[in-house]
Amino acid sequence: MIDKNKDLCIIRALELTAEEVDEVLELSTEGITVAVDSEGLDYKIIVDNFGGEEEDFFATIDAVKRVLGNKIYSEDDETLEQKVVRICLDKGIRIAVAESLTGGMLSSRIVNVSGSSGVLNEALVTYTNASKVKRLHVKLSTLKQYGAVSEETAREMAMGLKNKDNNFVIATTGCAGPASDENDTPVGLAFVGVAGEGFVDVIRLELDGERNVIRKSVTDKALYLLLDYITKF
Repeated sequence: MIDKNKDLCIIRALELTAEEVDEVLELSTEGITVAVDSEGLDYKIIVDNFGGEEEDFFATIDAVKRVLGNKIYSEDDETLEQKVVRICLDKGIRIAVAESLTGGMLSSRIVNVSGSSGVLNEALVTYTNASKVKRLHVKLSTLKQYGAVSEETAREMAMGLKNKDNNFVIATTGCAGPASDENDTPVGLAFVGVAGEGFVDVIRLELDGERNVIRKSVTDKALYLLLDYITKF
């Protein structure tokens, strides 16, 4: 929650449109600035009161929240990975990660948070098709028919680590570029799979940007998706 004794509020949100960013920036007034910083799909909105009235400061914060609505995931500068770890610790949730294009970036973001040893049970980087088959039991027939970058592969990657020790498994696969793969997969196409007790869900992403921006964006979406499931757990 926002500390009303402060003159600075940092709100975090995911996947803002250019129109939403412009609308938020237009909320700046004399003595109160609204700035937006972003990396990947993750946005940080900074509301800074350097001489405005306190009433106006909190009215500006409320206006930002009205514009962004349910795209906001934090009102106190808590990052996606910090919130995931905190909720998992509170609820005793254990997770596992299976990564392809993100190459360890997702698990690294989780491990960067203090207390993650009580949350992250295991993580595998299965970058090649052979590794996906050997380590995650992805069917060779699936890879041949649909390719590594597919809903079907993401689903089997997530299922490959789901067991009684892992409440949730999150898997990433995609093409980060700069060139397409041997199947002519479009650069920026990615899939994120989440497996829980009795279900596997997969989302499709079509992203823009250079290689590491795409990889960061996939981890943003993966953490956000996981956050939704653990919040309801």
